[in-house]
Amino acid sequence: MIPQGKPPAVLVVTVTVEELRAHMREAVREVLAEQDKPAAASPLVNRHELARLLGVSAATITRMTAEGLPHVFAGASPRYAVDEARAWLLQRGRKGTKAAVRAPTAPLLGEHHLSRQRP
Repeated sequence: MIPQGKPPAVLVVTVTVEELRAHMREAVREVLAEQDKPAAASPLVNRHELARLLGVSAATITRMTAEGLPHVFAGASPRYAVDEARAWLLQRGRKGTKAAVRAPTAPLLGEHHLSRQRP
């Protein structure tokens, strides 16, 4: 008889080889079933929603995308997983983005500039 409140020091269980195989098969099935379940993916958001969630401008999101911010395309529009974006930002560290430098454009034909001086 087992004393109340104390587990036995040794527990002996007798099983047949077939019972042991059945238990092992069931344990393997359970582990494989857990591995096959897809991980809960974070929802995809557009750049405006990501900007709102991160507290930055949509232009900053565009610049960070050019620097490697993870994204996927839904049609022609980039979509972002919020968890992946936050992980990328943590790994990237705190540094600014660079605005693209635009080349000066030549005036269009027929374009007139107004000024106070007369030619």
